[in-house]
Amino acid sequence: MNKIKWLIAIIVLGGLLRFWGLGKNPPGLYWDEVSLGWNAYSVLKTGFDEHGRFLPIDTFFAFGDYKPPLYIYAVVPSIWVFGLNEFAVRFPSALAGTLLIIVTYFLSKELFAIGITDDQLKIKNLKLKIPLLASLLVAVSPWSVTLSRVGFESNLAVLLNALGFLFFLYAVKKSPKWLVLSVLSFILSAYTFNANRLLSPIFLGVLTLIYFRKAISNWKWWFFSALIGIAFSLPMIGHLRSPEGKLRWNEVNIFSDLSVIKESNSRRAVDGDTLIGRLFHHRYLSYARLFAGHYLEHFDLKYLFVQGDRNPRINIPDMGQLYLVELPFFIIGLISLIGPMRLIATKEKLVIIFWFLMAAIPSGMARETPHALRSASTLPVPQIIAALGFITAVIKVQEGTKKYKKVQESLLLTAYCLLFFSFFHFQFVYWRYYPNEWAGEWLTSYKNLVTYLQETGGPYRTIYVTPDLGRPYVYFLFYNKYDPQKYIQEAKAGGRTGDVFGFFNVNYFDKYKFYVPDPATILSDELAVTRADNPPSGFELLKTINDTNGYPQFNIIRKR
Repeated sequence: MNKIKWLIAIIVLGGLLRFWGLGKNPPGLYWDEVSLGWNAYSVLKTGFDEHGRFLPIDTFFAFGDYKPPLYIYAVVPSIWVFGLNEFAVRFPSALAGTLLIIVTYFLSKELFAIGITDDQLKIKNLKLKIPLLASLLVAVSPWSVTLSRVGFESNLAVLLNALGFLFFLYAVKKSPKWLVLSVLSFILSAYTFNANRLLSPIFLGVLTLIYFRKAISNWKWWFFSALIGIAFSLPMIGHLRSPEGKLRWNEVNIFSDLSVIKESNSRRAVDGDTLIGRLFHHRYLSYARLFAGHYLEHFDLKYLFVQGDRNPRINIPDMGQLYLVELPFFIIGLISLIGPMRLIATKEKLVIIFWFLMAAIPSGMARETPHALRSASTLPVPQIIAALGFITAVIKVQEGTKKYKKVQESLLLTAYCLLFFSFFHFQFVYWRYYPNEWAGEWLTSYKNLVTYLQETGGPYRTIYVTPDLGRPYVYFLFYNKYDPQKYIQEAKAGGRTGDVFGFFNVNYFDKYKFYVPDPATILSDELAVTRADNPPSGFELLKTINDTNGYPQFNIIRKR
């Protein structure tokens, strides 16, 4: 019963960290969040996405980046309950991050032997268990909390991925019927985030190899689950094979980088195009080295524990993906996994190790690395490993000689204090400095801009808006709660066009035109929204629109 109480307390803590002030911090919606929210709103109101496609299950075209559909459908009931706002768009991600705490607990129970006596794990009457500690580390994790507070599809994919592992372990330890839910969870994660389209078949394939004897003995359930997986994958496979599906892959992967081929050819020419030169400078070897470098960056201790992802929308600047205090216990946990240990069976060791190593494969293929979003399905493995390392240290203290026991207990007490300090430092920075210093990254000026034009733009026939900052049209749709059916008709009539890269540009809807013409052609009954750092001459400045931190972003002007 005590364990249940502790678990409930951890879940409540994790939920508060994810849901408290969810619509206010981060301080604004970035354009992908707005796109997700607006398409969900359009589906709720009309059944169609912004491009007029009825309940798409393969992909949402959106900006021409072809978003996986599941997160958008998860936002639909959220908007129905809470309305079209920041909280509703982020609610599925926050909920997924909270549920991950629970899944981590049950995953750890299946991975580790729980038959350790309380006396072995007692320091000053504090009972420690790996599942509870792993859940706590996930609950307060900077990586998980930060992703959970933004409408990131990847965070929902993290939960589904972890459920896939949990149900697979249930299938091999309890009943093969759980395998169907495992396959469905992995497939759903592939319908949620692009990286999981590669990870899901890899994870299922490796898990089947690890538990091959179980697969053979229950081959009918494995075969039935495989058929279900293939059937549910067909819409996605059709899209991935299309030119549109290949567009996103070609945009982000390192294998489309022609400079690698040029360098390979140059070196072969220097070597006289000999057989040895062609072998050593083959482009496949060059791409392999590039992939290895990008892949290994995700295991850099500086990235994991000190610096983190440099994108401030994905991580708090100057803070690791994990707390620095977790580092020694993470290392102890890794050593425990590699060496002989009574807490975990060999196959479960392999599950943890392969999960940790394979989750970064899609990120290694991308151009921007290390990338905390594309490698997010690593969670909650680092926390499970750190929890294992901490419990291993506790056991060593209990087994230690009396002479060194006081010193060891003092070190563990220091670890507790450092963890609390790290947690409060993270929260302090996140709430005190982050919303102000990085307001521009969240385009907080758009809500102010749309609100101002709602109040004052009525008398004007046309409002020109500069397209220089993000994708302005979707902010005007979102914050105006514009009628989706009306917008779809306007877009089909010519308000939207595609560019040579496959992305969509919205030229106009209603009175809004998303370009700024020659100033000489703007009439007296028209407004123009320009960047604040590039004001044209000969116009009256009506209003400067700032980010929430006071930094000027837009000027609203009219002809004198």
